[in-house]
Amino acid sequence: MINLYWRCVRVLVATGMLAFGAVSFAPVSLADEKTVLIVKFEDGEKSDFASNLYRKVVTRISQHLENAGFQTSNDNKGLPENADLNTYNSDNNLLQRVREENGDKVDYVALIQILANTVLLQEGTRIEVQIKGRMLNVRNEDVLARFDLAVPGALNAPPACNRECIIQLLEDNTTFLADSLGQVLAKRLQKTQ
Repeated sequence: MINLYWRCVRVLVATGMLAFGAVSFAPVSLADEKTVLIVKFEDGEKSDFASNLYRKVVTRISQHLENAGFQTSNDNKGLPENADLNTYNSDNNLLQRVREENGDKVDYVALIQILANTVLLQEGTRIEVQIKGRMLNVRNEDVLARFDLAVPGALNAPPACNRECIIQLLEDNTTFLADSLGQVLAKRLQKTQ
C-alpha cells in the first residue's frame, strides 16, 4: 500500500509549511487563552456523508489547536453559498459579522472547505480529498495562513472496495490531512503570541 504519511510529509515540507514528527496531543497551557472560530465554507454539498466528514476534520483540527493552548468554537452559519472562498471582500464581511456577533471574544477565524470526490475507473475507484481555506486574525485582518492540502499522488481503492470501504478510505485520508493541518495552524498561531 502507498505510504501516504511520507508522501504528505514531503509535500508539506516542500511547501515550507511544516516539519513535524509524530502526532502529539499533549496539552499546552497559556496564561491568556485565545479563541479560534472555525467557519465552514458552504460548497453546496449537503449530504450526511459530507457533513460527517466536515465534523471529523474540524474535530481533529480543534484537538491540535486546543492542545496548543487555544480555545475553539464552531460557527454554524458559515459563509453563504454564493460567497467566493478566495476573495478579500468575503473576508471583510465574515470578520465584520464575527465582531458583531462575538465582540472581542474571538481572536482568530479558520475558514475551512472540504472537497472529497470519487472517480470510477476500470481498475477501481480513485479517491480525491482536499482541505482548503485560511486562518485570519480578527483584530488586524491579517491572513496568518493559507492552505490547500490534498492527498498526494493517486489513491485508488481496489475494484472489490464497496461504498463503505471507499467511505472509510476517504475518512482515513481526510483525518490524516486534518492532523497535518491542525499541527501547522497550531504552530502558526503559537508564533503570533
